[in-house]
Formats: sequence, C-alpha cells, structure tokens
Amino acid sequence: DEFYTSFRKRSVYLPIVRNMLPDVLALFDAADPNGVTAVRNETTVASQGLFLLNHPFVLQQAQAFAKRVTAETRLSDQQRIELAHQLALGRSATAEELSDTLTFLTSFQNSPELRDTPLAERQLAAWQALCQTLLCSSEFLYVE
Repeated sequence: DEFYTSFRKRSVYLPIVRNMLPDVLALFDAADPNGVTAVRNETTVASQGLFLLNHPFVLQQAQAFAKRVTAETRLSDQQRIELAHQLALGRSATAEELSDTLTFLTSFQNSPELRDTPLAERQLAAWQALCQTLLCSSEFLYVE
C-alpha cells in the first residue's frame, strides 16, 4: 500500500491498519493486529533471505554503504574491507575474510558481464555486492 511505501517519518512505531499489514512485517513474523498475541512465532524461511537479496531498499542501502566505504580515497582496498567489517559487524576482518574478499572484488570487477562498463562503475558494483553480502550475513542479522 502507498501509505507504507511513502511514509517518510522516522519512527520506532508505525501505525498498523488491521486489514493491511505491510508485506515486510508479515514476512518477518509480525504479530497479527487482529488478535491478542502473547508470544510471537519465529521462523526462518527462504522468502526472508530472498527479500534481503532482491528488495530495492536493501539494494539502496548496500549502494549507500559501498559509496561510504569507497569515499575514503586515502585507504587501500584492505583498509576499506576492514572499514566495511567494522561498520557492519563491529569487528575486524579475519585474514581469510580479507583474502577471500580481495579475490571476490577482483573477480567481480573482471567478470565478462561488466567488460564494457567503465572501471569506476565496475568497482562500485563490486563494493555494492560485498556490502550487500555483509548486510545479509547471519552475523549482521543476529545479535548474540
């Protein structure tokens, strides 16, 4: 519904219309507003992961995250990876994560699908994919 997609006020609470629960809330086990719910069901289903991989909001946030990380022009790629891990996960990247991420960024930028794309766009796309991966990781989603 347009009410939920165009609502721009920052709030902890959103008004809920009983017969019009936003899809995102339903997807992530929001309580039914038509009844009394003492305990909320918890599920982990494929549609939740697909939402994080495909929803325009998540893609926009990953792009903004990538722009923030790559805006630091004085930093090397290793330092940017470290910054991304600090911002998303609150910890440093391990040596294995650093190595794997450098390989991923290089492979992504050199993929045949992006061959005709300017270098700056290829780099941003690679960083966006990395940032989306961090935002969709279990470590980001679950607080211990």
